[in-house]
Amino acid sequence: MAGNQTVSERTSRRVTVWPHSMARLPRMVVKLIDYRITYTPVPRAASTRIKLALVRSMRDLPQKVAQDISRDASNVHRLYQAKRFRADQLPSQPGWFNFTVVRDPVARLLSVYDGPLLETELAKSTLRRRGWAPLPSRPDPDYFFENLARYRDASRLLRAETTPQAFFTGYDLSRFDQVYRAESLDDLSRDLSVKTAQIIRFPVSEAAQDRLKLHQLGPRAQSAVLAEVAPDMALYDQVIARRVA
Repeated sequence: MAGNQTVSERTSRRVTVWPHSMARLPRMVVKLIDYRITYTPVPRAASTRIKLALVRSMRDLPQKVAQDISRDASNVHRLYQAKRFRADQLPSQPGWFNFTVVRDPVARLLSVYDGPLLETELAKSTLRRRGWAPLPSRPDPDYFFENLARYRDASRLLRAETTPQAFFTGYDLSRFDQVYRAESLDDLSRDLSVKTAQIIRFPVSEAAQDRLKLHQLGPRAQSAVLAEVAPDMALYDQVIARRVA
């Protein structure tokens, strides 16, 4: 039985259990009750940086949780998980500021081909152990995106990170008071700094400059990427239209 466990399943048994009180916090949205702010996260749309900045601004964050996040920033995703959008998770009372952040769909999808993914799900032969031997564990970008559906079937992590953004935000963005673009977080930094009376900054990722670009792929891989993100482009176009208006 142990031999059939995935890396994530074995790792989950070693993680630190946080105080029971944390289980009562909202799991889909990051809620700053003191400031009446909620953030609905979208994977691969600057969610780690935003969650960390918001959590660090909380006045009542248990010390143990703060220490776990300080030791490993990825722990913030155990506290606030990106899940299917539910309108009832957003406060409807006047005075709350509900926001989300979305990303250019092409850039978001291309970003899954990065070091962390290749060093975990793929490079550690988990695909072969699950019976996916025909799939190379170190694919080149073209092969990876041309066979994205097969890799996604074999990797739960990849499925989560390539799920369309509308799954997490809903298709009606008017439910949010503001929708920001992950490509430019200056407006969000300014707005949150005003609302919290704290300086809120989102450091630029060091890997951002080295990210894979669409033109670096071959024709077939480019077509596969564009077909994959087509449904999400309508959502992103809403954001662009709102900002222009």
